[in-house]
Formats: sequence, C-alpha cells, structure tokens
Amino acid sequence: MKDADTRRAAQRRRGRASRKYKPGEVELLLVAETPPTALERYFYFADVQSHDSLFRYVVRGVLGHEPLRSSKEDDLAELRDRGVLLVDLKQDPHDPSPLASHVPDLTRRIQRLNPQRVILIKANVHDAAFSKLREAGVPVVDERVPFPGSGQQQRFEQAFQRALRRPPESETADSSDSSPGRSDVQSRAESVILARVAELVGPTLRKRRLKLPAGSVTEVDGASEDLSVLVEAFARQGPMKPGQTRKVARDVLKLITLRRHYEGDRAILAFCDQAAADSLTGWAAEAAEIWGVEVIVVPIPPTLRAKLLAAQERQFR
Repeated sequence: MKDADTRRAAQRRRGRASRKYKPGEVELLLVAETPPTALERYFYFADVQSHDSLFRYVVRGVLGHEPLRSSKEDDLAELRDRGVLLVDLKQDPHDPSPLASHVPDLTRRIQRLNPQRVILIKANVHDAAFSKLREAGVPVVDERVPFPGSGQQQRFEQAFQRALRRPPESETADSSDSSPGRSDVQSRAESVILARVAELVGPTLRKRRLKLPAGSVTEVDGASEDLSVLVEAFARQGPMKPGQTRKVARDVLKLITLRRHYEGDRAILAFCDQAAADSLTGWAAEAAEIWGVEVIVVPIPPTLRAKLLAAQERQFR
C-alpha cells in the first residue's frame, strides 16, 4: 500500500510539473517511453541533479544551445513558448504491462492535444505506436529516434534533426484520399472531433477502409476496432454550402449501409458547429432519424475554430 501511495504521489507531482509548462497550443509533441523510476528525476522537474540527458539533448536540438542546471526553468519556459510538449507512452514506470497496451490511451491524449507534429523517442516506442498513430490520423513523423543515453547521444542528435525536418505522415499521404478544398487545419479539427466523440462513446476511433459485400471499398472517418461505432466528422463552421450538404447526405447513406452490413451499434455524424449541423435538412435528415444515425455537436478549442474560419475564408475567396 505504501509503495502504491508513493507511486500515485509521484505521478501527481509529475502531472503538476508538466502542466506548468504545457503550451496553449502544441506545435511539437515528443513521446518518450515512460518517466524515470527514480522519483527525483523527470523531464519537467527543475531541480534534477544528474541523468537528465533527454532534457539536455531536446534543448540542444530545439533551442540550439547548451542547457545549464541553473537555468532549467528558463529553458522549460522557452520550450513551452515554442509549443513543445513531452508526454510518456506509459505514464507509470513501474507498470509491467506491454507498451502496445498503452497506445489507445496515448492516441486519445494526442488527439485532445491536437499537435501539428509528433516525434516518437526510443525504438520500442516507435515500434509499438507508430502504425496505430498513423492509422488514427495523428501527424506522426516516421523516424526512429533513439534515447540519448548509453552511447546513443550522437545518433539521437542526428535522428532528432531529421525528424524535425521531415513532414509528418499525415502530410505525405496520397492526395487521392483528400476531398477537394480540404486543408491541414480541417484534418486536425476532424481529429479533435473524433477524440471528443471517443470520450463520449468509449472506444478509440480511427480512420478505416471497409469492404462491402460486392467488393466495393469505402472509407469512414472514425471506427472502433470492432466496428460497433462508425463516425463521420465535419469541421465546417457556419451553414454548409450546397456541395457540402450533398456530401453529408452521401455520408448518411454510407453510415446506414455500413452499420447494417457490419451490424454496428451506433452510427454518428459529428459536427463542431451547431449552424453546420442544422444545415442537415430534407430527405437526408429524415433518413438519419429513421435509421438511427445520431447527429451530435462537440466542442473544439477556440484557437482551432479561429483557424478553421480563416481557412474557409481563403478557400472561398
């Protein structure tokens, strides 16, 4: 009991320290394996006296200078101001469960943070998480970055610089998978929408390509692993234009068809703006009601909403 209490207290202390340096908007998310087992050491602790190599090499790579112990708080603040955040795949270093079992929780945490770029640190983290994160639409960089310890410091510096330059997988995807007029900010918003829906319904959702009986294949924005939940996400702000309304109508038909074929429990149209959701009218709205397609509106961060509005203005000038 005492050990469990100590571990919970350590996790709370780490949480308080990382929240102090959490950016308002995450540009770069670093994912490490797990916090150190030594209770006095952690990336976000300002008073670490030794074995703080990950922090030192991240500062070198991002801020471009050699960090000093006496100025760690200043460097942490500068990382925060540049939009850099570090999280761990496994949050309890004493948890014996395999890393892969923590990937669904990591996916939900990343989708809530909505970073523009994710870099995985340590080969086993990449092996456990990369494919699943990419499938979930996370902007993860395909670079195996070793942990900067045990003689791997130079390899870390080289791989970390490549990762900082390399575009995330979501930006290198085949453009045939994107709708005309689709922007990166719309893709990020849809990831946030799916994360909010996942919080409501339970299971992790990821983009899936699904086959119908005659062999045709279609894609759904979010689906649970067992296909019991199917979701289409719409980032539109304000009333939809006619072409967008037609797309939503087609997606209503798609959700009905997939749900019946795969015997799913829930089919959901998820919006992040009430005016856009209210644009679903006519036969599509009646079909959604008759066949049990849920229409929900979930919140997104104000900064993301502002970026969506700006992107929409650029598209329709």
